Amino acid sequence: MHNGDERGLGMAEAMVTVLLFSMIALALMDYLQALKQSQDGLVRRQQALTFAHQGLELYRLEGMNFSLDLPPGWRLHRRELPRGPACRRVTVEVRIPSGRGVTLSEWFCRESDGNVAAHGR
Repeated sequence: MHNGDERGLGMAEAMVTVLLFSMIALALMDYLQALKQSQDGLVRRQQALTFAHQGLELYRLEGMNFSLDLPPGWRLHRRELPRGPACRRVTVEVRIPSGRGVTLSEWFCRESDGNVAAHGR
C-alpha cells in the first residue's frame, strides 16, 4: 500500500533523463568525429610537407625532372624562377584532394666552382 511517500522517478522524469543523456552522447560523438577529422587533416598536411621537402631534395639531385610517388588525388606543382645568371628559386607545392596544400621554396645558386648550393628556404 502507499503511504503517500513515493520514491523513484516517474515516467516523465525518466524520459527527460533518457533524452538528455541521448543528446549529450550525440554531442560527444559529433565532437569526437570533428576531432578525428582535424587530426586526419594535420596528418595529411604533415605528409604533404614531407613530400614537398623531398621534392626540393630531389631537385638538388636531379633538377626539374624529378617525380614523387604521391597518394591518389594528390598533385605536385613545381616552379623554377631564374634570378640572375647563377641563381634560381625553386618552389614545390603539394596539394591534397581537399584543395589545401603545402608550398616550400629554396634558392639554388651555382657557385664559382660549378657546384650548385642551396641558400635558405
